[in-house]
Amino acid sequence: MMLAGAALLLLAANGASASATASVRACAAGLGCVDAPVTVTARAPAPAALFDDYSPVSSPHWSHIRTMVTDFYYNWTPTERAWAAAHYDAEMSGDASAWLAINPAVQTYPYTLLWTTLIPSATATPNITGTITEDMRAWYALHPQYSMETAFLHDTGGVPADSAHRYTLPIWDSRRWFLNPADSGFMAYSVDRYRRIVAGSPAGAFIDESGTGDMAKATPSREYLLAAGWPPVSPYFAAYAALVARIRAAIAPKRLMLNTAGYMFPGDSADARAAGAVHLEKVNNPLSSNVGSSFAWIDRLLAAGVFVDFVDAYDYADDSVLVTRGTYPGGNEPTTFAREKMAELASYYLVVPADPSRLALQLVNMWDRPFSSVWLKAQEADIGHPTTARAIETLATKDAAGQSVVLYRRDFTRALVLFRTQTGWGTQSYADSTAVTIPLPAGETWLPLHADGSLGSAVTSVPLRNAEAAILIKGSAIP
Repeated sequence: MMLAGAALLLLAANGASASATASVRACAAGLGCVDAPVTVTARAPAPAALFDDYSPVSSPHWSHIRTMVTDFYYNWTPTERAWAAAHYDAEMSGDASAWLAINPAVQTYPYTLLWTTLIPSATATPNITGTITEDMRAWYALHPQYSMETAFLHDTGGVPADSAHRYTLPIWDSRRWFLNPADSGFMAYSVDRYRRIVAGSPAGAFIDESGTGDMAKATPSREYLLAAGWPPVSPYFAAYAALVARIRAAIAPKRLMLNTAGYMFPGDSADARAAGAVHLEKVNNPLSSNVGSSFAWIDRLLAAGVFVDFVDAYDYADDSVLVTRGTYPGGNEPTTFAREKMAELASYYLVVPADPSRLALQLVNMWDRPFSSVWLKAQEADIGHPTTARAIETLATKDAAGQSVVLYRRDFTRALVLFRTQTGWGTQSYADSTAVTIPLPAGETWLPLHADGSLGSAVTSVPLRNAEAAILIKGSAIP
């Protein structure tokens, strides 16, 4: 039973503490009791045993979780580089030699493009990753049995299939020529190219922009016409999957990782299986009603033996917008950012297999902020491994905003993971008033894990707002 009256709230961080008094509504105990309590609780440093599986020089660094990052940080210092190499098991897009010099066990995946090439300009630097036409000319000169021009797609309308009529479109901030995955010469060139790319990368290579929704842009070309309807259907997708499979076989046992992003069509499944690894850009999105579909998609990929990089949807800039609008308060955490990141961490645990080696968590890619400044300490807490499958339940009651309450839960050796996901596609409220009190199983001491790695005081229930998660550590599992 939650009693009405005043409550003294304590907040501790880095050895300092603060208190505040807030009113608490009366609320009978029971599943789905709607309330809006203030939930900042007393915190204390977590026992060292909760972090005892960390190794700064191995990869993986932890037994219970795999961590990955996109290396877009351009202002490295030796201290920051050393910190990152001791916290991430894998990185993509960055300087492989720099990472491996710090920690030879870190996996590295250089950035590449496969089905397009950047059109070279006076300032473009030819390379074998994204601006490849100069490399193609050199390779085709050594392999005169192939025609370089047939490696490109061309405009429709009866025009010649020559360099003046290559199919061209802007993608993001650059103009591209589109390449033909079914062309025998381009297949042979791509195999040789990727063998050279991974020569300096023990882990493999990353291929960006490999979702079917992106590649549908190639299908109005002379070589490939797009069938009517959605999802997109074209022989192009089968040809691309075959090319990916051929490259993967050529660089084995190194890994080929595609960025299929949020696309979940049959073509994406075929490509992911052909590559053996996928980067799911922005799929880990707590503020989406597509969470259940994302979980199911990852389940199917993992079951097919695919390595999955589960990537966050929000960074500091995104959360700053939420703060400015006042639409997503901190809830059980002191900040919007911490609340949102704890939901992403919970999402990872809800889909992680018993052996986490094929699922990586990627949180926050910032161009200008040291990775150490945006690190979520809570992911270091060893919650063990799952002891049950992911379960879902819909509570009989709705919250104060009239929103349905859908709850995912999963037991771990040392914790219980809960995530209340949003439902429906209309306007959502994430306010404190949407909190619903979730009672916790009896017979155990439950300690809330917070984003900063601290533990709250023991609780018998936890309030969850719309799109909010909680990770409850079992007191009996901590020596």
